Amino acid sequence: MRVIEVHNLKKFYKKKEVLKGISFHVEKGEILGFVGPNGAGKSTTLKIIMNFIRPSEGKVRIFGEENDKAPYNKVGFLPEHPYFYLNVTGREFLKFVSSLVEINSKNFWNNVELYGEKLEISWALDKKLSEYSKGMLQRFGLLQAIVYNPELIILDEPMSGLDPIGRRLVMDLMLELKDKGKTIFFSTHILPDIERVCDRAILIVNGKITDEVEKKDLPHVEELLLDRVRAEGIVEVR
Repeated sequence: MRVIEVHNLKKFYKKKEVLKGISFHVEKGEILGFVGPNGAGKSTTLKIIMNFIRPSEGKVRIFGEENDKAPYNKVGFLPEHPYFYLNVTGREFLKFVSSLVEINSKNFWNNVELYGEKLEISWALDKKLSEYSKGMLQRFGLLQAIVYNPELIILDEPMSGLDPIGRRLVMDLMLELKDKGKTIFFSTHILPDIERVCDRAILIVNGKITDEVEKKDLPHVEELLLDRVRAEGIVEVR
């Protein structure tokens, strides 16, 4: 089953074409990496999938429904630059989240404790979010995206700001969620993470899908991406 279907997606900002007719899909139960340098169009694509912005052309389907009618209550999302109300505690913010979703209250708070422990953030939930470090806020952002048990989890640069321990915690949790039948689609430019957790990867460079990389070829994704970047005349991958 295809959980996400993207067909001929284009996006113009004034006269600049940010997305140039991209198409791909995400299968149920897989972890798919969306890989490219800064400015490639990753975040724009994710915002369109989440229906935060409209495409100039093309279609997106989520669980078989076009995204203006899609069941987003089944989707957990972490943006690249999440914003939280910093004058509240982590637990107070999660209480706000719980009021927006349909889930049994006991199950919700059980998930808070379960995933909070796995992300090593439980100890800080009664502290104000203004006291969190960048890495703690990133792990908290993942926590709030998964505690209501979504079927599809979309993450924009989830490893941003994490130290090596934090990255390992997040990657281990992604693999555990996959084992529970969840589908994960995440963007990144941290290439070693792709081989560690992904079933497939989609490469995007300069607004175009250049390659779909299967599991067996993931060890070569860095070399492949560098070749595509150089072919487009981009100086460096940051």
